[in-house]
Amino acid sequence: MDTELITRYVRGLTTDEEDKEILRSLEESPANRALFADIMAIEAADAAEKTTPYDTDRMLDCLNSRIDADARRPSRRWIAWSGWAVAAALLAGIFLFVFRSGSRPEPEPQWTGQVVNTTTNVQPCALDDGTKIYLTPGAAIHYNVSALPGKRLVQLEGEAYFDVAKDPSRPMTVDAGPVRVEVLGTSFSVSNGGHTGNTDVVLERGAVRLLSRDGQKLVNLKPNQKATFLHATSDVVVEEMYAMPYITEKYNLISLMGADISQIVSVIERNYGVKVTWKGGDPDKHFDLNFLKTDSLKDVIDIVEYISGYKLSVSEGIQ
Repeated sequence: MDTELITRYVRGLTTDEEDKEILRSLEESPANRALFADIMAIEAADAAEKTTPYDTDRMLDCLNSRIDADARRPSRRWIAWSGWAVAAALLAGIFLFVFRSGSRPEPEPQWTGQVVNTTTNVQPCALDDGTKIYLTPGAAIHYNVSALPGKRLVQLEGEAYFDVAKDPSRPMTVDAGPVRVEVLGTSFSVSNGGHTGNTDVVLERGAVRLLSRDGQKLVNLKPNQKATFLHATSDVVVEEMYAMPYITEKYNLISLMGADISQIVSVIERNYGVKVTWKGGDPDKHFDLNFLKTDSLKDVIDIVEYISGYKLSVSEGIQ
């Protein structure tokens, strides 16, 4: 058998006709099945140990050299392999799915929590790492942001806005069906499916990377860009858009980034029809603040006082 052909077959790079040729060869001879098992073992080592392509090719070269040497001496090699050649051929059917798909199947994540929005309004929630997520009606998340070394995972069904707490040592991956979104600390929205049947990612600030299910990089997004993953063709379309009005309308959310106290107070006054004064605090500091238009005035005032160190006083009746 051709070792290069077997390698391409295991990696999912052969044609239908070449697939049939491989299968016929496996049925014909225990030696062929043993050779197939050899190459599969090399590929398994590559997948398990993250061996470089150079190392994999080097191992295959060594295997080819050994095969050439065996061809010039009595076939003791095949006698040694014959005791488990049939088992190797049976295992090949199991391993085949793993390598034809391009990688080992990942174990199911151990989720530490879930949130399901059963209301008719946008529902905010806060994760253990400080990340805030705003779920549209019917949306749901599973998450593990505290118990996994070096990473944070969220699985999304439906649509949500993410304000991800920054942690360079533990990036977050949002699993959104056919695509994954990788982030460190940023704000963006994800619509997984929805009425269009596609997946949309709108980036407000920071940076995100879109990956395919098998980990292939699709695109990096910049602020005020929207990426649409077309389910029918697996194409990605990127367009410019002003994210803040979209986020405000879609999630009924007011998002202030890098705002000083006077800017925050101005937004509160316009949204609630009140007059607000403040004292204390540091006038040179700037803050990030998200709140829903439907949040109570008291809740918003409490949040602002907590994050800013200012004391706010409210007068009613100003339109």
